[in-house]
Order: sequence, then structure tokens, then C-alpha cells
Amino acid sequence: MPWHIGSSDSCPASRPYAVIKDDDGEVEGCHPSEAAADRQLTALNISEFGNRKAIKATLLDDDAFRLLAIPFGGPIPSKVSPRGVDLDGEFFSERTDIRPSWLKARAVDWHHGANGTLGRDVIGKAVDPEMDEDGWWVTVWLDHGAKRLNLIKKLAERGAQLFGSSESVAGLVKKAATGEILEWPYWRQTLSTSPQNTHSVVRPLKAVIDDVDYDYTTPAFWADIAPRLRNLAADLRSSSPTAGKGAAYDDGLWEKVAEFDRATADALAKVRGATINP
Repeated sequence: MPWHIGSSDSCPASRPYAVIKDDDGEVEGCHPSEAAADRQLTALNISEFGNRKAIKATLLDDDAFRLLAIPFGGPIPSKVSPRGVDLDGEFFSERTDIRPSWLKARAVDWHHGANGTLGRDVIGKAVDPEMDEDGWWVTVWLDHGAKRLNLIKKLAERGAQLFGSSESVAGLVKKAATGEILEWPYWRQTLSTSPQNTHSVVRPLKAVIDDVDYDYTTPAFWADIAPRLRNLAADLRSSSPTAGKGAAYDDGLWEKVAEFDRATADALAKVRGATINP
């Protein structure tokens, strides 16, 4: 096998189990348990020897490609999902609501911002989500003016396998006890060498890049999120310790609610940063 489980000084004490590449000793991931490391090892071997292909370096020279952003199932066999599950034992299905109309485009960056050099620098955008029997596909347009894109190309040229990995908004994700992801408001897209689901693969697409526009939200997003905020305000009113204790208390309560209402706009502006990955 091209990978094995071992120990590495690059892994913290909280995640001592490393998945290591045999030929050069590169650490592919650090895990809190041997079982978690074994799941990544299985996924890597499936990606290496299976019929799925990762992003090749030459595709990053193109202006755009198709990416299976939300794959149904995953590389790990499971009794709860005939199509398999991801490294966390979770899976998307035809029932997963990704709120496809929330945004006109999703920003694309590298590995969920976990890389200290690349951070959350935007290298492109994902548009036009479309579902078929494999999952939700998007078109990824690369911004070849982005300085960080060349660093990712160099990784691919050295043989690193690149996949996709989606992100959602913290607090708005719903999952079944089986691990099926029922609600996953699709907010951001990344490219990664160590995704949770190696079925997030690409198809080449020849095209010419258009102007990168990061004004992404649509009326559908605001129509969906506004009732949630109103419900939250109502919950705050009803659960406040001052509720029902007289006019003096009510005046103080309503002042606090007014402060909350004024903060709502700021909270919505910051929701882009409150993302999670599967």
C-alpha cells in the first residue's frame, strides 16, 4: 500500500495517529484514534485504486471544470447507506436540502482555510449547482489572477491528488441518527488533498472565465434566513427572566430586543465566516 498508519512529530498529542505516505513520509492526516486514521487510509486507497479520478494538475490550467461538490454516498462501505459514507460516517443523499438557490455563486478556497500560508484566499467561484444520480455538480471557475493558485498547481504537479469539499453554515445543518445529512445549506467550496469524501471529483470543462463577482446572496437566502431571525427574537422575548414582570421590566426587555434587532444586520453580514465542513 502507498500509505500506512504510524506516528509523526507533526501530529499533536490530541491526534497522535498519522496516515503517512510510504515513498516520501508525507503526513496525509492526523487523527484522534486508529479507527479514524484507518477510515482515511481506506478512502485514500479507494481513491488510488478505484474508478474515481482526482483533479489533475492540467485541469488547474483550464479556466473551468465540473466538480461533484455534494456527492451522494461515500468511499466507506456502510450498512446504513448502500452508496457508502464519508470519513465521519455521514452521507448526502437525494433528500439532502442544500439550498441551491441561496447564492448566485460560492467562493472557492483551499482546504477550508486550514493552511496557514493560503488562508481563506479566494481562488475561484462555484456556480450553477445541478443534481444528477451521483449528487450535486457545480462549475468551478478559477481566478488565474489569484497568486495562491500557483501554489496549489505546484502541489498537483508533484502528484498530490486534489478533491472537492463543501462547507455549510454553522447551526443550520440537520442530520439523521443514521448519519444522513438532511439539511446542508451549501455556502462555500474548497479544494483539498484530504477531503472527508473522495467521491468529490471532477470532469474537465473547456470554457472562458468571466468576471469574478463575489456578490453572492440572492432573495431566496434572505427569505429563508429572515424568519429564523424573527423566531430567535421571539424566543429571546419569551425566555427572558424579565418577561411578564411589569412595565419597568418590560421596558428593559424591549430595549434589549431593540439592541438585538440592530445587531441582526451585523450578524447576517458575518454569517459567511460561520461555516463548517462535513
